[in-house]
Amino acid sequence: MTEQDTTAIALTAALLTTLRRSGIPPDSTRVVVAGTEKLPTLVPLLMATGIGDITSWNDTDALAFPLAVVTRDATAVIDVARPTSTRTFTPDLPILVPDGIGHLLALPGLLRALRENLGSGFGAAPLHRLDVHHACVQALAALTPIDRALPEPADPDLTTTVARAATRILRLPR
Repeated sequence: MTEQDTTAIALTAALLTTLRRSGIPPDSTRVVVAGTEKLPTLVPLLMATGIGDITSWNDTDALAFPLAVVTRDATAVIDVARPTSTRTFTPDLPILVPDGIGHLLALPGLLRALRENLGSGFGAAPLHRLDVHHACVQALAALTPIDRALPEPADPDLTTTVARAATRILRLPR
């Protein structure tokens, strides 16, 4: 499990929370991911979550496709390349960036699920399964209070809820 994996989980959960709050279904959403090379798990996870239209953008695309143009009709932007203060986006567009603690939210629950299912013959493989990551996204989004993008780190149900979601997927026959 890498910081990239858990950051992708947190960003996807924050996006789902933002969409639910706005009443926008994921399948009618257009998301621009700036800096996809820094977070390779993010786009497949967004696809697994049902995001309808995903545009990947990297700094090398800037000359031919300026980010301000690419984000013009987007529902949201996930910027993993650099802080949003150095970017120009469409006004009122939700912009999600990795924060200092969000990537840690799913980790304790994932580790508990792995520990509890270690004897099931899964080894390290479950940590690389997109369906396990997706279950963690759903758990984080379900725990998020109305006034936040992600759950409170001190939420007493956080670890247990994520662990249950991951365990449920790990125990499904493959």
